[in-house]
Parts: sequence; C-alpha cells; structure tokens
Amino acid sequence: MKKVFALLLAALLLFASAGCAEPLAGGWTPSVSPEITEELRAVFEKGMEGLVGVHYVPVAYLGSQVAAGTNHCFLAQATVVYPDAQPSYVLIFLYENLQGQVERMNIADFDFGALCTYGAADRKFSSFETADGVSYDLFVITKMHYGADHQVVSVTGHYERVAVGEEYDVPEEAPDSERTYNLAADFTADMVDNDQPGFMLVPVTDLYAWYIDAYLGRDNYDGHELVFTADLTKEEMDTADADFWFVTTRIELNGNDEIQYMEYVFVPWS
Repeated sequence: MKKVFALLLAALLLFASAGCAEPLAGGWTPSVSPEITEELRAVFEKGMEGLVGVHYVPVAYLGSQVAAGTNHCFLAQATVVYPDAQPSYVLIFLYENLQGQVERMNIADFDFGALCTYGAADRKFSSFETADGVSYDLFVITKMHYGADHQVVSVTGHYERVAVGEEYDVPEEAPDSERTYNLAADFTADMVDNDQPGFMLVPVTDLYAWYIDAYLGRDNYDGHELVFTADLTKEEMDTADADFWFVTTRIELNGNDEIQYMEYVFVPWS
C-alpha cells in the first residue's frame, strides 16, 4: 500500500506539468478518491482500445477537467509485451465527449528520479516547429559518428512527435527535420539501463559504450563496426543484420548548436 501511495504522490507532482496533446480550457480538479470505479474503468478501456505491444493497467484515477466533455487523467502501469518485461508507470490523458465517446490525448512517461530536483538544472530541450506551428519534441537518433577510438563526436537523426492515430499511437516524423549535431565538450546524458527494471536512466558520457552494453550486450559483442539501418538500402535491409535502428531522446543544445545534454525517452509505440 505504501508503494501505491508513493506512486500517487509522484504522479500528482507531475499532474499539472505532464501536459496533454491538445490545448485545454479550465483547470484540473484532483479526484477525491483514487479508486478506479467500474464507470472509470469503462472510460479507460474505451480510450485504450486497439493498442497493442504494451499492456496498460489503471492504478489510480487522479483527476478531471471540464472541456466540452471531460478530460480524465489516470496513473497506469505499462508493461511491454515480451517475456520478463519490467513494468513502468505512465500518466494517461483521455478525452470523453458529451456523447460518451473516448479518445486518447497523451501517454506521458516519467522517471521517479526526476522528481528530485535538488541541484538539477532547468532543461531547455530542443524542438522542431513547422511553418504551421506544429511542434516535434523528440529527437530520434539514427546514426552515431565516431573515429577509430569509438568516441562518438556527433549524431544524425530527425525530429518526431507522438501522434494519436485512429487505432493506436504512432510516431510522426517532422518533414525536412534531419539534422547532424556535434556533441559538446561537456556532453552528458541520462540513458536507459536495460539491466535495471522500469526503464531506469543512468548517467552516460560514452554513447558508444552505452549502446553496446544496453542493446548488444558486452559479452555478445565481438568488436565489429556497428551496422546502421540508416546506411542500408531497402534491398540490403532484407539480408543485412543491422546493429542500430534508432534511439528516441530529448536533447538540449548549447549556443553553438551542439548537444550538451541528452535524455533517453521511452515511447511505447503500439
């Protein structure tokens, strides 16, 4: 029970800042009780219908907002559907219109460690904005550039955002957003440690070593040069064994447009 209350507290601290996919009117009203009633469970199940790849279980109801219907916020446990997968926790925002139809607005992942802000710098993450004002806040790395010492000096990627599809959430790539950024001399990152449960982030300065450990496994790596999907033709992808597909992050740039900080983002594409 104490663990559940701790999760609720963590979620409530993020409640106001987690954000939704669309502009909202009015303020949020915290729920008097976190209980998932049968009515709320039905709303949750309608909103999550059609999602595959990740199993979501509502843990607590956090609050609502009146907006030509009702916006709902749930704390949920998310578990990727594969053997021995470890759960994480997310905030799920759903919109229920006046006719009782429910659509998904946002699934906001968060790191419990991030709640401790003592000594933490205010991050100003980079985003890509189109001419019509659509913002893409995720930077998806498709290639790392390094020398003989395997020290990564720059990365290539593109900007994406989470878009709500008719049946499930999908990645939406920003048009003409491919960029190559150098890493700053004081580059640091917080990246996923796949040996730890719940997508725990750990400090990283050596991206190459981190990727080998996190995705290939140090014991299984024979020292070969990484094969990037971005370098393969469509024909080659049918026969080649790629080592690197993509890594989704948020990045903070310095005044020279170099990446000074990078943060891994778990996006449960379904």
